[in-house]
Amino acid sequence: MLCPLAGYPIDEKGARIVAGLTTFLALALPFLSRNAQLLLLALLIVDFAPRAFSRPSLSLFSNLARRILVLVSAKPHKVDAGPKRFAARIGLGMLLAMLGCALMGWQTGLVALAAMLALCATLESTAGFCVGCWIWSRYWRLRYRSNLRAG
Repeated sequence: MLCPLAGYPIDEKGARIVAGLTTFLALALPFLSRNAQLLLLALLIVDFAPRAFSRPSLSLFSNLARRILVLVSAKPHKVDAGPKRFAARIGLGMLLAMLGCALMGWQTGLVALAAMLALCATLESTAGFCVGCWIWSRYWRLRYRSNLRAG
């Protein structure tokens, strides 16, 4: 799979813990009051933004995952941060759309987007399958093929 490269490593185990936390919180969203939804969405947006823009040390969930891994003495498994950063950007976009839905009172849209985010995060946390990386690979294959035809 062709993945975007960031040029710096992150611990994949930490990314999977963060994805697990995201799954749990995304699944909780539909069951919360509107005010609680807005607060949780704000927390998720504030957490996703640093990871989406190459500042994972500012992410609450990344720091929590790092501490959990230290507590259990887990050996790091380093991977390039690019695919995870790309996925965080997609997740941030979804969270902003969910915030818009919550503000407009569109519960159905909020639930649908929360379910999609939870599915992507579940695949990452349980199987190590990065949907963002998969999307990126398909995009570049299509782009490369269209460039070959045009040239």
